[in-house]
Amino acid sequence: MSSTKPADSKSDRSAARGGGKRSFLANLKIGTKIYAGFGLIIGLLVLLTALVVLEIEGLRRNFFDYADMASDALLVAELDADIADLQLNAREYQLIGSEEDLAHTREAYDQVRAGLAHAEEEIHNPLRARLVTEIDTLVDEYREGFDQVVELMHERDRVVYEVLNPLGTSLRERLTEINEGAYAAGDYESANYAGVVQSDLLLARLYVTKFLDTNDLSAIERVRDEFEELERALARLDRSLQNPQRRRVLVSFEEDLPKYEAAFEQVAEIIGRRNEIRVTVLDRIGAEIGHKIEEVKVSAHDDENALEAATIAAVEAAEVEDVIIAGTTLVIGIVVAFTTGRSIARPVLGLSAAMRKLADGDKSIEVPGVGRKDEVGVMADTVEVFKQNAIRMDELSANQARQDERAAEEKREAMRKLADDFDSRVKDVVQSVSSSATQMEASAKMLAGGAEQTSMRSSTVAAASEEASTNVQTVASATEELSASSAEIGQRVEQSAEMTARAVSESEAASRTVQGLAEAAQKIGDVVSLINDIAGQTNLLALNATIEAARAGEAGKGFAGVASEVKSLAGQTAKATEEISAQITSIQAESSNTVSAIEAIRGAISEVSQVASAIASAVEEQSSATREISRNVQQASSGTREVSSNIAEVSAAARETGEGADQVLKASGTVAEQADRLRTEMEKFLNEIRAA
Repeated sequence: MSSTKPADSKSDRSAARGGGKRSFLANLKIGTKIYAGFGLIIGLLVLLTALVVLEIEGLRRNFFDYADMASDALLVAELDADIADLQLNAREYQLIGSEEDLAHTREAYDQVRAGLAHAEEEIHNPLRARLVTEIDTLVDEYREGFDQVVELMHERDRVVYEVLNPLGTSLRERLTEINEGAYAAGDYESANYAGVVQSDLLLARLYVTKFLDTNDLSAIERVRDEFEELERALARLDRSLQNPQRRRVLVSFEEDLPKYEAAFEQVAEIIGRRNEIRVTVLDRIGAEIGHKIEEVKVSAHDDENALEAATIAAVEAAEVEDVIIAGTTLVIGIVVAFTTGRSIARPVLGLSAAMRKLADGDKSIEVPGVGRKDEVGVMADTVEVFKQNAIRMDELSANQARQDERAAEEKREAMRKLADDFDSRVKDVVQSVSSSATQMEASAKMLAGGAEQTSMRSSTVAAASEEASTNVQTVASATEELSASSAEIGQRVEQSAEMTARAVSESEAASRTVQGLAEAAQKIGDVVSLINDIAGQTNLLALNATIEAARAGEAGKGFAGVASEVKSLAGQTAKATEEISAQITSIQAESSNTVSAIEAIRGAISEVSQVASAIASAVEEQSSATREISRNVQQASSGTREVSSNIAEVSAAARETGEGADQVLKASGTVAEQADRLRTEMEKFLNEIRAA
């Protein structure tokens, strides 16, 4: 205690020599010191945050600018895809010419128009906006060129489907008529020239179709060459053909052939104009649109690169500023933390040492800091109160020890009195319980003996009754077996009757089937005869065809081979029909024999059915008598079973009585043991209470 006061005096003198600054800090509240230190740090952090917010705002503006550029690039990319889809559908329509492709092209154009409108609305960069406007104008020009192509495609389809195809088919049919008529009339020279003209016509139509599919200019020249060949062959046919009717057909052919050639030239001219528009308008505008879109992409990419460089420079400058401000804030925070901690920690440590001594029981210490105006002074005053209270608690503890000793002596006296009272009241009750348990044990032994005798006698009666029941059951079983055998015989006889009835029915059905087979064989024989006649006629026709082919000379050699094959097939057909006829005759004979055999089987089955019916009647009478015997035996068996059941119940009751007596005997023994144990435990308990 004497060492604390000089230390405090020395500290006060040092504070006085240190000037007003240290006295000022010592008299400040701890909360004020902490708030001031943290307030200074927070102010610096607010400054740092403001700078960061300004930097982020600049980055946000750059990000929005970058997003606008990316949006421009995305819009142009989508527009590029839509225009590519438009051009693809337009090419598909030009190649195939289907209305479905035309509808897809118009849908793609509408999609491009919508994309352009959206791009013109969203793109604000002057250069890119101007390029989008130019693309819009080019798309309109592309649409105008495509509409011209559509008109030419419709005109081309009209000429092809209304003139070329129908007229070409009609010309071919008229040449076929001339060829077949001349050949039938024996005018083989005219038929040959007509075949050559028809071949040239087919080749010309083939190359017309090829030109329509591929638009290959070489196909046009090939079509014209085929027409020239056709004209030369047509002149030879005109000189050779003499029949008036076929000449009229030839004249109509010569009148319509120039129309077909003119229609082809018209289609070729239409396709040429369409291809010219495709090359000079559609392909040119498509390329220009691609260049414009590429310029928009390059513009957006250049702006993105410039913005990226500016953003990187701004971020680097912001990093330098943030590091400087953060370092300054860190240094100031360390100084403030050290000053504030030192002004708080030293008096708190002195107060903590005094509190530890007080906790160890040293109540003679002098508490430092009493009388200070900050929180440390409040804590020192509180510790002083604790010290005074501890001194008073020591005095109260001594008084309490004396009072506890007196209370313990009074408690021991009360427990001895309670044990004496409990012994006098409970001892008689325990003795009475022990006597009752002994009497109950004797009664239980007598009851168990009587139950055992009753059980033995009922077992004897049950054995006799069981033997009688067994004998009756033997008779009943034999009767049941006899009845079952009779019933089974009846069932077998009934099944035999049913089977014979089904056999009769099935034999009748088989007879009808065989008769139907014979009739079908007869019909097949008629058809075979007809086929044989047709084969003979075919053979004659093949012979005539061979003769005509021989007359035709070199031109009829191929036809003579075919006629020979037909003649061979007719001979094979006649031979096959003869074999089939022989097989059918055999089937008819076997069918007749089968019908006779089935009729004999059906008669025998009917006789078996009558005998089975007689056996069934006799078995039914025997079964009725057997069932009556079985019923009487069953009644006797039921009586013996009832006697056995009653005796068994008596025996069970006797066993239950014996078991109950045993349980009572065991319970009485247990009660006696528990009574003795209760007496022992009670004496032990009372001794312990008296000892306490």
